[in-house]
Amino acid sequence: PLARLAMRWRLLPFPRLFGAGGQRQPVHAADLAHAAASALSSLGERELPPAIALPGPALSWLQIFRALADSVGVGLLRVPAVMARLGALLRRDTSAHAMLARFDRDQVFDAAPARTLLDFAPRAFTPTKATWCTRHPV
Repeated sequence: PLARLAMRWRLLPFPRLFGAGGQRQPVHAADLAHAAASALSSLGERELPPAIALPGPALSWLQIFRALADSVGVGLLRVPAVMARLGALLRRDTSAHAMLARFDRDQVFDAAPARTLLDFAPRAFTPTKATWCTRHPV
């Protein structure tokens, strides 16, 4: 949704919240598939925990928004938090409203267990325009 917004408006609004330092760990679907295949192939060989986090590299929201804006060739527009929240409210966008509520909170996980148990090595977050342009079968 953020990429579609950026392509339509030719810029990507970035909410200026207090700190805006919340980190996320985007991960590529192919890296998740590799980890799943690794887990399946090791069944019976060793005991795996019931759950393993599969995080990508830790990035701030600003790094994520910059990479997204660069990938679609648009600028980043810093907007006051109140405008971002008002925009989400006016658009009745509950997912954007929820994202803004968690914006400053880190949501990161330790990748060490996945690296050790599944040889998990997620790629860097380097989206291209093709990352966001999906075609759905008719």
